[in-house]
Amino acid sequence: YVNNLPLPGATLQVFAVDRDTGERLGGAVHEKVVGDDGRWGPFDAEQGVAYEFVVSADGYPTNHIYRSPFPRSSYLIHLQAQRRAAVDEDARAIVTMTRPRGYFDVQRDKMSFGGISPPPGLPATGAGISVSKLKSTDDEVHTVVAEFNGERVVGRTWPATENHLVFLELTY
Repeated sequence: YVNNLPLPGATLQVFAVDRDTGERLGGAVHEKVVGDDGRWGPFDAEQGVAYEFVVSADGYPTNHIYRSPFPRSSYLIHLQAQRRAAVDEDARAIVTMTRPRGYFDVQRDKMSFGGISPPPGLPATGAGISVSKLKSTDDEVHTVVAEFNGERVVGRTWPATENHLVFLELTY
């Protein structure tokens, strides 16, 4: 269920991550409790640094959102907490490649997800889908790579069995 409303009281942590492995490079570089208006900033990102945004809120799994480095400043970064789908209950880890500002088109775009091209769940023709999902059946931590028309986002799996979801968010 998505209602696009703020999650007051949610906690946001931001971690710098290795661009090749998705591993954290130390402790949180930003931490904030989300206000009634949904604001969690300001956050001053460093140029060329990839980040993991961790959203923790009552009634939601912990969401780990990996993004590529910011190409420019932005007044608004929209983070949306997601819930686990019933169809994913068997998964040990769930990673979603998402393109919130556009769609995937297998015929038009060059892309891969977790080394799979075309990514799972995308139709052979046409656009209209902006997510692809990988489900792991083991408990090993994996580096997962999403590539789309030259943009590359790297993240790590987190255990869905411990109420974590992972998103590799493409910005283009």
